[in-house]
Amino acid sequence: MSFSGQVKSQIIANLSASDCCTLAFLSACLHTAGSLSFNEEGMQFILTTESAEVFRWVNETLHRMYGAPKAESERRKKRVYKYTVGGETAKKILFDAGILTLDAEGCVAVNAGSDPYLIENDCCRDSYVKGAFCGCGYAYVPGENSRGNSWHVELVMRSGTLASELAELIAQYDVFPKVFERGESFVIYIKDGESVLNFFEAMGAPNAAEKLQRVMENREVSNILNRRNNCMIANMDKSFDASIRQIEAIGKLAESGELKKLSAKSRQTAELRLRYPSDSLEELAARAGISKSAMYHRLRKILEICDKST
Repeated sequence: MSFSGQVKSQIIANLSASDCCTLAFLSACLHTAGSLSFNEEGMQFILTTESAEVFRWVNETLHRMYGAPKAESERRKKRVYKYTVGGETAKKILFDAGILTLDAEGCVAVNAGSDPYLIENDCCRDSYVKGAFCGCGYAYVPGENSRGNSWHVELVMRSGTLASELAELIAQYDVFPKVFERGESFVIYIKDGESVLNFFEAMGAPNAAEKLQRVMENREVSNILNRRNNCMIANMDKSFDASIRQIEAIGKLAESGELKKLSAKSRQTAELRLRYPSDSLEELAARAGISKSAMYHRLRKILEICDKST
């Protein structure tokens, strides 16, 4: 099962059983995963989903609430399930779900957005967002050892009105979604790690939230180690450059005869540097039996004398 499928399974398993929340979930799910068609027998509503759990929930819920015939699992290519209901039963379901409405002239019309009546309560708003994700959502979290911050959530739908309304509802979870057009569809996109984590928690998908938390923690540890390694490499580069300058200065002093005029301590420092060119300042100080600060000042003194003599 895909990661998106796992998230949807967790959502379905933790759904509220109240009638108001059930209808809110159903409304969003049908609105985002359904399509209308008309034939000689009248109106027909088709729900299409890749999730067996969503298909099963819709199938059983519509049978329980409206007496709609239970459909056997009709699975098409690309692992897609299809549920079809028609006639007056379909019309009743769609009116109750706020998908069909009557316009000012009393004609049946399709509602491009959500039905405010169905999302008056906080619990119903949560269920509505859950239904929307189960209908058109996709989630991805990389493996714990993979690189890059590629985790994201997206909901893809045909209605720009519905996308804008859903984005406002999702923002209430301390999530910062973006809405943009992709071809003829509208996409709600969540990329920020904390936003994705908050979204999973709000959707009642604790396993998904825990997986993302582990990935984010591992990624942070990896970033810290990388930064530390980079700093070590940078320090090594600086130490190597300093050693080269010191050795060059000692060589010039030796050529000019100034080296033998240095103090005993400075000559000892010069000899150690020439003997151990790759030593760090700390390692060189340990060989001389002095502090790191004292070794720094001795080497700096050698460089200053070289500069004055050239």
